[in-house]
Amino acid sequence: MKKILSSLALFLVITSCSENKPNEVTQEPVQLRLTNTTDADFEDVVLRDRFVGFLASGESSDFYTFDMAYRYGYVEALVNGEKFTIQPIDFVGEFPLNPGKYAYRLFFNEEDDSGPYLDLSFEVLPPDTE
Repeated sequence: MKKILSSLALFLVITSCSENKPNEVTQEPVQLRLTNTTDADFEDVVLRDRFVGFLASGESSDFYTFDMAYRYGYVEALVNGEKFTIQPIDFVGEFPLNPGKYAYRLFFNEEDDSGPYLDLSFEVLPPDTE
């Protein structure tokens, strides 16, 4: 009887395996761009692992394609000669973005009591956005 149950259990395990794992995220890529919403120009801008370069006040970058992205992410920039970084610690409680076009709207706050900082807000863009 034990052999029959063991064989049945083994059969169920083997036949229930599929190419996609249950917790595996499979989706099409997303497109992200940065928009500088401040009065300052940003230099040496980096979005995750992509070098964006110069981003003038009021301008948006090109779109960058990523396999997976979240409502916030790593950004660094030189603002008035000083390097500022947005460094996510983790994405606990976050879900990957659905395929589409999105923007991180960057702002630079110089008037905070703890000192100036770079921050972002998230924007969903219409599919026909260029």
